[in-house]
Amino acid sequence: IGLFWVEVSNDNCKTRDSIIVAMYEHIGVTLGQDRSICEGESIALKAKTNTSISDYQWSNGATGISTEVSEHGTYTITASNGICVDVDEINVFVLKYPEFSLGEDTSICPKASIELDITQDAESIDYTWNDGFKGSKHYIELEESQLIWGRASNGDCSTTDSIYVDFRSVPSAYIGEDTTICEGDAITVSVQNDERILSSIWSSADSTLSINVSDSGILEVLLFDGYCTSQDKRKIEYRPEPGKKDFVLDVPNIICLNDEFSLDMSNELISNYLWQDG
Repeated sequence: IGLFWVEVSNDNCKTRDSIIVAMYEHIGVTLGQDRSICEGESIALKAKTNTSISDYQWSNGATGISTEVSEHGTYTITASNGICVDVDEINVFVLKYPEFSLGEDTSICPKASIELDITQDAESIDYTWNDGFKGSKHYIELEESQLIWGRASNGDCSTTDSIYVDFRSVPSAYIGEDTTICEGDAITVSVQNDERILSSIWSSADSTLSINVSDSGILEVLLFDGYCTSQDKRKIEYRPEPGKKDFVLDVPNIICLNDEFSLDMSNELISNYLWQDG
C-alpha cells in the first residue's frame, strides 16, 4: 500500500502519473468449531467478522448473517463488503439418540434377581443407572420393590428408560414347627390349600397337598405356581414310648405300722404320672 508513480519519455517529452493504493481490512469471517446436534434438533449457525459486511451467501441458499440447519453436512459462508470476499465452512454432525428399552413393568419371584441390558453398538457411550452403576449390563439383587432407570449417552444425546419391578405373591409352603411323635404313631402334615399351586413335591416323593408321616427325619416340601417356587421344611423326631423297664415300683414287701417310704419315678421319657390316690 502507498503512493505509486510511473514516468515515461520519448527522448523529447516525458510525463508522469501516480496512484495511491489503500488496503481494506481483512473480513475474517468465521463460523467457529464444528458442531453436533441430536436427531430432530436444529442449530443456528452465525457468522462473525472483523468488519461491516454487505452481503452473505450460504451454501444452503440463506443470505443473512445466520442460518438454521438440522441436517448433517458441511456448510459454507461467503462474506463480502462489496470489494473483498472471505469464505469459511463448518461441519454439522447429526447424532442418533441411543435406542433401548427396559421393557414393561414386571414382577419377579421373592429373593430373585433381574438383569437389565442397555448396551449400544457404538463407541464412546456412557452408561448410568439409578444406583450409580456405570456398566451397560446391570445384575440387580432386589430386596424390595423399586423403580429402576438406566441412561445411555454419547456425549450429546442421551436416552433414559425406567421399569418398575415388584415381587409376586406366592403360595405359602408353611408346614408347621418341628415336632415329636411317639414311635408307631403318625401325623398329618399339610400346606394351605391355594388355587395358584400347580404342583407340590415332598421329600417323601408325594405330590399331594397333605401327607401322613410316620417316620422321623427332615420333611421338606416345594411348591410351584407356574412362575415361582416356595419351600419349607420341618424336623420330626421319634420319642420312644415308656415301657415297664422305664418305671419300676421299688417298694418293700413289708413295712411297720406308721412307717413310710418314698418313691421317685422321674424319667426323661415320662411327662405325666397318675397314682392310685389321684
